[in-house]
Amino acid sequence: MRDFLIRAYPAEHLKLSKRMYKAPEYCAACHKQFIDQEVNRVGWVQLQNQYDNWKASHWNHKGDPTRTVECRECHMPLVDSHDPASGDSADYNRNPHDGKHRSHRFLAANNMMPRMLHLEGADRQVELTEAVAARQDCHPGNPPEVGGRPGGPHAY
Repeated sequence: MRDFLIRAYPAEHLKLSKRMYKAPEYCAACHKQFIDQEVNRVGWVQLQNQYDNWKASHWNHKGDPTRTVECRECHMPLVDSHDPASGDSADYNRNPHDGKHRSHRFLAANNMMPRMLHLEGADRQVELTEAVAARQDCHPGNPPEVGGRPGGPHAY
């Protein structure tokens, strides 16, 4: 159904994808979690906080998109696309006719669930996740200067 709606109404998808989904703060909605005292009766407990770690890292250069590596650049790399919603004029390094869209596999996010649930494409997901982990330009231990910028044309 989702694919049908995107193809039937590409302009609506474009409006959404060009705004809020680009910001790392959108990712922070889930990747900065805590449990409050009302829930656990113990007190405030931090669960995960990849957002603040990224924000304080060498990957974030506030105000300089040419040096900043955001979440979507590694977890949603660009892929070739014939989708009517492909192309993007809102990114500094893209254009409305570049014939690409962001992969929605969310690489390096989860290997366990696709295999455990025997989901279609699980082996491919694991293979691609391992490929992202091996890339020097998206590995947390390497600054962007080591391997260049991610988000280029990759076989995802």
